[in-house]
Amino acid sequence: MDPEEPIGRELREELVTPADDHSVRDAYGLALLLLLVSSLGMIVAGVPVSAPLALVAALLQVVALLLTLRVSGVRRRTFTAGVVAFVLLFASGVVLTQMRGDATTVAAVALWLGLSICTIGAIAKRIATYRRVTLQLVLGLLCIYMLIGLSFAFAYLLVDLVVPLAFDPSPLRISGCVYYSFITLATVGYGDVSPIAPVARSLAVAESILGQLYLVSVVSLAVSRLGRERRATPLEESE
Repeated sequence: MDPEEPIGRELREELVTPADDHSVRDAYGLALLLLLVSSLGMIVAGVPVSAPLALVAALLQVVALLLTLRVSGVRRRTFTAGVVAFVLLFASGVVLTQMRGDATTVAAVALWLGLSICTIGAIAKRIATYRRVTLQLVLGLLCIYMLIGLSFAFAYLLVDLVVPLAFDPSPLRISGCVYYSFITLATVGYGDVSPIAPVARSLAVAESILGQLYLVSVVSLAVSRLGRERRATPLEESE
């Protein structure tokens, strides 16, 4: 082993890149709050996805996702692309209030789902740079938890739009899909909404399993190690 390797490793650790700078306090806390408020707003709306009130709730969701992308330290080009995509998404929603086109609605919801999943990836990439298990890291993990629920909500909405009588009652609309997603993620199971179509049942099972595994393994482990150094992965140890 090269005797100078540890010194080189220390020098690399001292050269903190912008992605490793976690000096912005409570950024993920604000993102988490906006994600929560926007989700509750979509549930309260209780209207079709193309209704004006749903657009207001969607605007809150757009702001929350953009803020989450911003605090996740994505590159400027990626963030700009995200802004353009969100603007197009919201503009398509405005068009929906006039056209009422089913195909356009499905396309807009599919784009929303894709952007939500991309935001999860941005947060995961950001918090992977943390060398210590901090409050910021835990809040970032909770943002991912919220986004998992929202992603499944958009997936349920796609099923609700495409598959007739996929749920009971039907249609669920955007408010019902967000509500059903989070009670499934938390494995509450009130029984007031039931998946009927096979694809809806498969999504419900996947979400309930993923939600429990995520809380039990990822979040609980991070909370138990709060303030400690994060263990290096085998790839990091080999560098």
